[in-house]
Amino acid sequence: MKKIFLIGSGPIIIGQACEFDYSGVQACKVFKNLGYYVILLNNNPASIMTDLNVANKTYIESLDLEVAKKIIRLEKPNYISPSFGGQTSINLVLNLYKIGILKKYKIKVLGTNIKSIINSENRNYFRKIMIRNKIPVPYSKRSKNFKISKLIRKKIVKKNNNEVIIRPSYTLGGFGSGISNSKKDFIKKCKFGLKSSMNNEILIEESLIGWKEIEIEVLIDRKKNFIVVCAIENLDPVGIHTGDSITISPILTLTDKEYQKIRDIGIKVIKTLKIKKCGCNIQFAINNKNGEVRVIEINPRVSRSSALASKITGYPIAKISAKIVLGKLLKNLKNEINDLCCFFEPVIDYVVIKIPKFCNEKFIENTKSFKLGTQMYSVGEIMSIGSSFNEALFKALRSNEDNNFFFIKEIRDRIYFLNYFLNNKSLYYYIFDLLKIGFNPYFLSNITNIDIWYILNLKNIISKENFIKKNLYKKNINRNYFFFLKKFGFSDIFISSLFKVKLISILKLRNIFHIYSSYRRIDTCSGEFNTKTSYLYSSYLGKKKYIKKFINKKILIIGSGPNRIGQGLEFDYCCTHAVKEIKKNKFRAMIMNCNPETISTDYDISDKLFFEPIHYEDLYNIIKNENPRGIIIQFGGQTSFKFLNFISEIKEQKKILGTKIKYIKLSEDRKKFNNLIKDNNLLQPKSISIVKRKKIKNISLSFPLIVRPSYIIGGFKMKKIENLKDLNLYIENTPKKIFPILIDEFLTSAFEYDIDFISNGKKVFIPEIIQHIEKAGIHSGDSTCFFPPFLSCKNVINIKRIVKFLSLKLKIIGLANLQIAIKNDKIYILEVNSRASRTIPFISKGYNINMVKYAINGILRNKIIKNFFVKKNFFFIKEPIFSFTKFPKSDPLLGPEMRSTGEVSCFSKSFEEVFLKSQLSLKFFYIKNIIFYIKKNFLSLFTLKKYISKIGRKIFLIKTRDFLDYDAMNYFNFFKNKFHILIQNKNFNYPEVFFLKFFRIFVKNMLFPLFTTNESIKCFFRCILSFFNNKFIYISSNEVYKKIS
Repeated sequence: MKKIFLIGSGPIIIGQACEFDYSGVQACKVFKNLGYYVILLNNNPASIMTDLNVANKTYIESLDLEVAKKIIRLEKPNYISPSFGGQTSINLVLNLYKIGILKKYKIKVLGTNIKSIINSENRNYFRKIMIRNKIPVPYSKRSKNFKISKLIRKKIVKKNNNEVIIRPSYTLGGFGSGISNSKKDFIKKCKFGLKSSMNNEILIEESLIGWKEIEIEVLIDRKKNFIVVCAIENLDPVGIHTGDSITISPILTLTDKEYQKIRDIGIKVIKTLKIKKCGCNIQFAINNKNGEVRVIEINPRVSRSSALASKITGYPIAKISAKIVLGKLLKNLKNEINDLCCFFEPVIDYVVIKIPKFCNEKFIENTKSFKLGTQMYSVGEIMSIGSSFNEALFKALRSNEDNNFFFIKEIRDRIYFLNYFLNNKSLYYYIFDLLKIGFNPYFLSNITNIDIWYILNLKNIISKENFIKKNLYKKNINRNYFFFLKKFGFSDIFISSLFKVKLISILKLRNIFHIYSSYRRIDTCSGEFNTKTSYLYSSYLGKKKYIKKFINKKILIIGSGPNRIGQGLEFDYCCTHAVKEIKKNKFRAMIMNCNPETISTDYDISDKLFFEPIHYEDLYNIIKNENPRGIIIQFGGQTSFKFLNFISEIKEQKKILGTKIKYIKLSEDRKKFNNLIKDNNLLQPKSISIVKRKKIKNISLSFPLIVRPSYIIGGFKMKKIENLKDLNLYIENTPKKIFPILIDEFLTSAFEYDIDFISNGKKVFIPEIIQHIEKAGIHSGDSTCFFPPFLSCKNVINIKRIVKFLSLKLKIIGLANLQIAIKNDKIYILEVNSRASRTIPFISKGYNINMVKYAINGILRNKIIKNFFVKKNFFFIKEPIFSFTKFPKSDPLLGPEMRSTGEVSCFSKSFEEVFLKSQLSLKFFYIKNIIFYIKKNFLSLFTLKKYISKIGRKIFLIKTRDFLDYDAMNYFNFFKNKFHILIQNKNFNYPEVFFLKFFRIFVKNMLFPLFTTNESIKCFFRCILSFFNNKFIYISSNEVYKKIS
């Protein structure tokens, strides 16, 4: 059997998210079905891809050159596939090629050849080839050092008003790129771009800022047969990264002639670069004034847009790509959706809008003035489908959790607008407000470079809104008027705001008038051929299309919506497994979700996929249309919990499967939960609850304090408070919806533990206790975690006793998570989440136990796992991954609010090895010298010197008086080429705090590893001291599971 070495994309970071888990899983399925033996390298524990049976053999290890070399020596694959792991996979395969590993082991690259990849990815080669073949590209020059860069800029700015674009080679999500408007700005961005590039190369390019941006998703087989699967238009102009732009499909503002022109240029680009046997993405810029076209770039692999294009059209791009990389021809492949040949271009009769999801507030204070650019900042995206642009737009706004447009109370003048709103992530919303106060649409189009068609559509929405306000009162509402509003695209929440009534009143009125949405199929062919796809969207427009309803028992799962910090791929993992288990239990599984990147929204996962906003109106429509036997909300994270009150209001609470609403509220409401713990004489930090905003004059608690709001995601607004003034400021600025707030005394020198468990209401199953390395005060999602823990038998017994007691008291059915802290051998209860947690995939991968499967059995059949036993002879670790470098001014100091975007994992027999292997993902092993800041109560200087000298590294010391001295800034010039780790304790007093924050930010922006807690420093040096000069052992998860079972 021939072997394929498939490289995944690794952890979720800004610029590379779960779309590659989706494509990688599809590739594994195809390769295995065609008789190949698949070896997978990926270290993301939250992905479906790293499940046991997806590949034949899975290595949950760092995506590192040395690791890949060792796996190749061990497994001796025949082929290697870089096409399904994003830029990470491409870069790793190119490095293996450069050092001769592929040649040495006679490994063939699947998909397009290495030369074509280099010509596409290397900015300079790409530019030269395009110019040689008379394909229009922006004027640009390559640079490998700063001196040449300054000369190139000088030449370009003469033609282009001082504006240039910097684009590094071989990066993802536009990392290291930027728009430079001044000489000072250029120096900073040029240096960072050179450091970001894999080959220290940047392209300095003329600016096309303001041109229209279009991209096409293409498939090419070995005979260069070519189809455009999808064409996508960016609402934002060139200058905003396509991942951060609102995008629309089909293209609504180009003529057929203009579209055919870019299509023809795309074919020419592919043939010129000799790209074949792959899916690829081509981006174009079009001058709005004269129609001139330039090619921006090409990605010769399955890209971020491929998952989006698949969900837009229903065409299975990843599956077909996996077949054509093996040499299959498009004309010989069958499309599973409509049983037709794959060699056709999909046709759509609806409008799709994608809106990015940002979490900038996690990194910067003033998010409203934050400007977007060529570097990507969004952490996720939502997709909406409607029969008209307006319908799709209002769905997109609901999906993005924006209930209305109004953001601005007053706009003084146009200058304020120019300085504040351009390139803002909320620009399209602001345009809506500017139109409301009388701005000219053509002026706004000219100044923002957004096509006038879209701005006139907003103007039309405002006109309809004004008409309703003037002529339509509650006493005049009749069915025709109401149906007119729904057909125009207005959402129920928008209508309720117009009439100043509650949403539930509008829903009841719709029910009286019998106004319901109909559901239509996404079938790749606009209904021309019969299809059996269950991929559905709702609409109030046109004739009602009949979709067969299930007679059998059916269950609806509410998905988690877009990725965001605190709620990511882990919950889609749970939803996907839940769907599979529901089907195995002979129920019909239905899911509602709006995330185009995920596996749960693939057309062949559920019996019915409702690609709808995770919103009240849409849930109501599905319940009325399908009348499911049960609704499961515990796998969708905190997002699905927002329906708790709504489901009760529409009197459907009896359909909730799993823990009942009453008991979910008991665990989620901080005040109620706090009283429960007190009443049962369990230990918890001393605390008080605040139900509403009010000034606190004195408090009985001792500072520092931790504030914990209710009903939140990823520790949102959780904060450590040092004094009364800061506490009152916090309360004043906290949104009303997250009250009541629990304020408790901070447990100094305590360590946190996570316990995921399953209950059927009577019995409780606890697979393991997860230990945090950092002390309490760091969010569990940002802490390094591992199991099995180092706990005494007494503590383990007591923890299990507490879990069982709380599970029965809260009447948990299904999954739940308990967080505790241990101080001086006393166990303190922090919180219980009566739903799936982000550590469910982590615990499932560690012991090869499908937690979701057993939770579904507990929910549906009242069964619970028995006789679970594993040998605890392997450690499994989870290391958080951060995207701080995207935000140059962000302070990387961690706290109680979560900021990590992803995580990596690995196995080992010893704790020292598993911890060091996890640090390999952070490149901590390439250290040369070490610098640290020393102060009283910090680690013993003697101890550190002992650790560091034994591993043969030099040590540098910064003293307080030197660091606070102005001249000490010269230290940067001395140290920046000499150290690779900053070690710094966070317990400092002002004014040292200011300088240390500045120093942390400097080190982070220099892309050096950074420690900020005593615990991680101690752990690192103790592990490296005991394991130094030993070689890592890489073992597949398949072998680990055999040894622990």
